[in-house]
Amino acid sequence: MKVPEREQVFQITFPDSGFGGMVMKPWGERKRTVFQILPEVQAKVNRVPRRPAVPRHAAAALPTGGEFLPVNLILESTAEPAEILGVSRKQLQQKCATNGMFAFPPKLDTQVDQPEYELVIDRDKVAAHRVNMVSVGSDLAALVGGNYVNRFDLRRAQLTR
Repeated sequence: MKVPEREQVFQITFPDSGFGGMVMKPWGERKRTVFQILPEVQAKVNRVPRRPAVPRHAAAALPTGGEFLPVNLILESTAEPAEILGVSRKQLQQKCATNGMFAFPPKLDTQVDQPEYELVIDRDKVAAHRVNMVSVGSDLAALVGGNYVNRFDLRRAQLTR
């Protein structure tokens, strides 16, 4: 409650655990970032006896690779691959490194030399085989990106001869 950038707090408690949160004021109404506030909150939480707690910031509003994984930015353009790589290195990477919004320096994983294929699906043939486009898309995703298939529980397996 003593954090000046706090807008509101909430708490959910259970007999053996709990969960709480702090909603921050909008960026324009505060001078510190969440990363600057977090150590102060951790120090205050550490003074609470018997209950270990780990303050952390909530997931981003935009989809990312996860809390400790990089933010993925996709550049789409009709420009030549070398030009896209130049823009990503000279402008995008430099902006991310200097704007203070990223905890770690940006890493470029730009790939401009990968083969590209165009797949044209004959929708009439798909319909003639009584397959829907969702199944086709799902199968293609598994083909090019891999997919979870199944779990096998050895304890329940029965071998027959």
